[in-house]
Amino acid sequence: MIPVINTVLSICSLLPSLSKTFSKWFSKHDANSVSELLLNITQSITGTNDEKEMLDRLRNDEQLLNHLRETIVKTEAEIELALLKDRQDARRRDTALNTQGIRNVRANVMVLAASLGLVLCLMFIAQCQKDIPGEIIGIVSTVAGIFGACLKDAYSFEFGSSRNKTNYNFDSR
Repeated sequence: MIPVINTVLSICSLLPSLSKTFSKWFSKHDANSVSELLLNITQSITGTNDEKEMLDRLRNDEQLLNHLRETIVKTEAEIELALLKDRQDARRRDTALNTQGIRNVRANVMVLAASLGLVLCLMFIAQCQKDIPGEIIGIVSTVAGIFGACLKDAYSFEFGSSRNKTNYNFDSR
């Protein structure tokens, strides 16, 4: 796995203009699937499976490098469209349930639980700040942040565009 990641990092270093794309992919998905996707794209463009030869071809052929750049941008667009479609399907489901008079109890319970968890964490910190060690406060603050992120995701889903960590199958290419 380490040699594959090293090769992918070398490929990424050849395309610094796409660093945001790569960092987003690596932050949202496991390194193995992202590495495999980038390696597969690069192999198909360079026409070789040999990692050293692949990198040499990219370094020495500007057209190949530009083709790789374009393919990665297209792949990013496909991923974003897949995420948007997934979000739209979920919203359509919610709308269909609402028009039939069915309440989405699961979503309501999740939002209520996240709200309650956040409030309890904040109350705990406010009440016990002087009586407990800072490490415990740090842990409870982290948990409060997680509950806050859950609420942010719920609000983003209900009221606006949000593209979060919905899984995209990187192995489907």
